[in-house]
Amino acid sequence: MKFLLRLLIIFIVLGFSSPIVSFANNGNKLGVHILETEEIVEISKLLPSGGFVTVPIRLDQLDKNKWQKFFDEANRRGFIPIVRLATSHNGSFWERPTKYNIVTFSKFFSELDWHRDKLIVIAFNEPNHAPEWGGRVDPTNYGNSLTFLVNWLETEPKQYLVLPAALDAAAINSPTAMTLNLFLDRLISQFPETIDKLAGWNSHAYPNPGFSGLPADTHKMSVRSYQFELEIIKKMTGKDLSVFITETGWDNTKKSMKLISEYFQTAYEKVWHPDDRVVAVTPFLFNAQTMPFSAFSLLDTDEKPTLLFDKIKQLSLP
Repeated sequence: MKFLLRLLIIFIVLGFSSPIVSFANNGNKLGVHILETEEIVEISKLLPSGGFVTVPIRLDQLDKNKWQKFFDEANRRGFIPIVRLATSHNGSFWERPTKYNIVTFSKFFSELDWHRDKLIVIAFNEPNHAPEWGGRVDPTNYGNSLTFLVNWLETEPKQYLVLPAALDAAAINSPTAMTLNLFLDRLISQFPETIDKLAGWNSHAYPNPGFSGLPADTHKMSVRSYQFELEIIKKMTGKDLSVFITETGWDNTKKSMKLISEYFQTAYEKVWHPDDRVVAVTPFLFNAQTMPFSAFSLLDTDEKPTLLFDKIKQLSLP
């Protein structure tokens, strides 16, 4: 009875026609962000009941055997993939995707068996930072790429759910960055029809500044940053969107793991989980052994579970 009631609430909040409804995961919003497809087996120790898993794919990673095995294991272990598209890094910045690149990604995924009707894809990463978008911040250029991706995937026989690139809510206006507000204003004002076609929003709800804020913070750089993003979208388009928090986490060089695990629990139980607009929370990062990513790793330098690992596992259990 509780399960049916939960589904009814999801339908009411997201709308009967929302494509996200099919991704309701028995009320479990938790997942994790990984860097390598092979980690899909290991994360079952973190999330034994399954959940969401965010994973990037680069243009040099288009190995059908590797990715089919990932989808097979994700299905076997109860994980819902969220795949973030990435191009190639030239040593200074990530290359901007070409139309050919987007078609290449589309052809690659459409030839694989996802074991589900729809695949969630993220259109690249934090383009309000120049190094993430060809060395220059350009909302118009990003909007054109996002529009082409959305429209192209609509022509595919398989169904995709497209999320935009998450933005850095802590960025300031400079020669190499643009504030979230300004970037969104320019993107939405030029591409309202594209925004209308999105399956949901994508947010990096980090506890800024410095990845070390409090879970009780309410400013636009806090774990509530996604709320400010959704308000901007609502004001400019009138559209209510669900949101996927595909990155979040505290810097363990600035806070103890005990404190971080307590902060995460508070953020999840008091902010993210009670918010019906939040579909998934995939903290960054499952495993990293070198800086700067090791400051967010759920495994320590001996690849043993941290206190945060244990806390997330506890929160994910029915």
